[in-house]
Amino acid sequence: MKRQHIRRLLLLVSLLLFPVTMWYFSPAIIIMAMTQHVLNGSFFVFLSMLILAMFLGRSFCGYLCPAGGLQECSASINGKPAVQGKRKSIKYVIWTVWIAAVVISFILGRGTVSVDFFFMTDHGVSVTEIYNYIVYYAVILPILKTVVALADRNNPASSGNEKRIECFVEGLIDGR
Repeated sequence: MKRQHIRRLLLLVSLLLFPVTMWYFSPAIIIMAMTQHVLNGSFFVFLSMLILAMFLGRSFCGYLCPAGGLQECSASINGKPAVQGKRKSIKYVIWTVWIAAVVISFILGRGTVSVDFFFMTDHGVSVTEIYNYIVYYAVILPILKTVVALADRNNPASSGNEKRIECFVEGLIDGR
């Protein structure tokens, strides 16, 4: 199997597992956990992504990211690269505010520090009830909408790297 086939397969599996893993990619869940002094699965996922990015760059985006899987699946719709312009710097604002919220939540939080990898999940699964699907689609549909909105139906699809849209996680992973 070629490397690109393996990469696309991993991205597809990551996308299909997103209803199971969604809370582990949630910045809001970390803040909720920090108010209770709980180091949760989302905290460890983001910490792992940061450490992985230091050594392997954006490999997480290209091999394991559920949003990358959705973008890869919808790549045939989009025939041109995303135009970033001023939007490129907003990810750093988002990360600064988010990290500040995490730290402040921990400082103002109550209780003893504990570890609960499955915090706010049902036996480790994120989407277990019908209302969780509303949150799931609220995450998925804007990503898909962005990819479709940037589509150029007159050009044939080229490599997936040219069609990548900005992701809020990129501010953590991308050092540029």
